[in-house]
Amino acid sequence: MLAALMLAAVLAPAQDPVATIREKLKDPSQPFTLVVRFKTKPGQGDDFVKAFAAAVKGTRQEPGNLRYELNRDPAKPDEFLLYERWKDLPALEEHFKQPYLTKTLQAVTPLLAEPVSLTVMLPAEMS
Repeated sequence: MLAALMLAAVLAPAQDPVATIREKLKDPSQPFTLVVRFKTKPGQGDDFVKAFAAAVKGTRQEPGNLRYELNRDPAKPDEFLLYERWKDLPALEEHFKQPYLTKTLQAVTPLLAEPVSLTVMLPAEMS
């Protein structure tokens, strides 16, 4: 769970990401979405993309991952949004155990200009 600890170190304010996510889920066995915002130091955007590539490739192969897309603001090339969709909370917990994620976080953390923002999103209930 080293990746979760590393992610906690770059969150604003520092927090356990799994505990934060669990609090917001109505049912941890149901799908949910994470929106993670990153802002790199000026001019570090391209290095961030290169460092993040391994996480994108590996995560998309995880059975519990439904979607994993790194997006870049074309007007602000040092700002990124990671869109993640997970089958359930145990799938995300397994994701945090992956060595490539730990390696990616080690590579991108020094590139960040500010703490990471993490938002949990649930499907809208339609009637």
